Amino acid sequence: MSRTKLAAATIAAALLMAMLPAASASASAMSDDYAGRYYLAHMCPGNTAWQRLERVMFKGKSTVTAKQMHGKRLRQTRRALSNFQRVEYNGGRALLNPPLDWPTTDIANATKAVGLATVHDSNLAGRLRIRKGQRFINYWNNVFMPAVDDGTDKSSTARALLDLPPVGGGC
Repeated sequence: MSRTKLAAATIAAALLMAMLPAASASASAMSDDYAGRYYLAHMCPGNTAWQRLERVMFKGKSTVTAKQMHGKRLRQTRRALSNFQRVEYNGGRALLNPPLDWPTTDIANATKAVGLATVHDSNLAGRLRIRKGQRFINYWNNVFMPAVDDGTDKSSTARALLDLPPVGGGC
């Protein structure tokens, strides 16, 4: 084979290899056990941040009034909201961008819904932090809590598919 033909064959082979789809790093899926541990590792910190937020905001009571959402309590609540916002965002992003594929399409769809809801909750927590008094209470009751409840429902579905304990358990 002449040099010209060898060079042409080498170039043709290189072009053919370049046109083939590249093997992706996430070609394999997580095991069911690993998927459950991964989910809990990224969702449990949000549960802890939520408990801290409730403890600071409600101070052992079942309600809080607009008059109480000023001064020291508001500052402490804003710090807890900031922490909750950061933790929820990180957890949601981790569910949306796992290192490997989820074990099944149903689990992938459920965890994507939880990830999106968690990132949305994070965004709402940031918006809640700038309010005080009656505006804080109104936003909490009418916008923030309905979104958190929706995320909890989605998390229940994902946990069931991953064979994990109900929301609040397993952490």
